[in-house]
Amino acid sequence: MWTSAITLVLMVPDVGMTYRRVFGGMAGTVLAVSVVFLVTGISRAPALLCATILIAAFVLPSQVMRFWAFSGTIAVVVLLAWDLASDDPRLEPTLLAERLVDMATGAVLVLIFTALLFPRITWKVLAARLRGQT
Repeated sequence: MWTSAITLVLMVPDVGMTYRRVFGGMAGTVLAVSVVFLVTGISRAPALLCATILIAAFVLPSQVMRFWAFSGTIAVVVLLAWDLASDDPRLEPTLLAERLVDMATGAVLVLIFTALLFPRITWKVLAARLRGQT
């Protein structure tokens, strides 16, 4: 389910923005998994998980300007809520690894499809990036 959702969220009509979202989404997911790992490593107390979810929801940034932070914050909320609902300590490591794999799979699919569907724009974006332009 996450792979499909990630693919739909990452692909937008602007090819350059699609590429920024792919790499930003991966960065946000790695950050989110790290935060969830740290929070649940401290304690799996429902009060701590709920407080972290509320704080993450409160500081949720705009997805337009900081997609990496937006995707990471959403992932923190979803992963902690899932952990809170399951109440199974064995689920968390698997869930975090699955989230990373699903994000990577979705990102690779988006990269491949975007490059195949828009090869000229992809090469222009890549050439500009290599020259140091955005």
